[in-house]
Amino acid sequence: MTAPDAPFRFTQEENVSILVLQQELNNVQWGEIDSIGTQVLNALADRTHPNVIVDLSQLNYMGSAMVALIVRVWKATMARKGKLAVVCPHDGVREVLKLASLDKHWAITNTQAEARKAVGAGAASHKLNVDQSSDSNAWKVAAVLSTTLLLIVVVGGLIYAFRGNQPPE
Repeated sequence: MTAPDAPFRFTQEENVSILVLQQELNNVQWGEIDSIGTQVLNALADRTHPNVIVDLSQLNYMGSAMVALIVRVWKATMARKGKLAVVCPHDGVREVLKLASLDKHWAITNTQAEARKAVGAGAASHKLNVDQSSDSNAWKVAAVLSTTLLLIVVVGGLIYAFRGNQPPE
């Protein structure tokens, strides 16, 4: 059961766990994300089915800390031999996932119904291109994605910093 004031909601429906990241998560400091991630992973460990849907439909912004949180959930899901799908109807949030190349590894859908199909329709609908029985491959992919995300954040920060120092056109 998720605490009422938590910036996320975690429920179990049939054979899938649904993690809804709420708008309040945008106000959480980077350091608190680790604690929230631990809460989410503890809740996930108690679930009987390994498949997870991460619902981002309440977010119109997503920072790198939230992406890191979802990557942690993905790693835990893969360790349990489950599938992960992401509900992401907002273009700005979807663009963050695309910049991190996560759209190549996760089923990203517009609705929970589509996400349910993605995690329940078999291996063909799961976009991950590694053997899921091999945890070492999963960790390698996750490490590459984490590194890519870090590079995107650093480059984005540099671009933002340099834009502020340019003369007006």
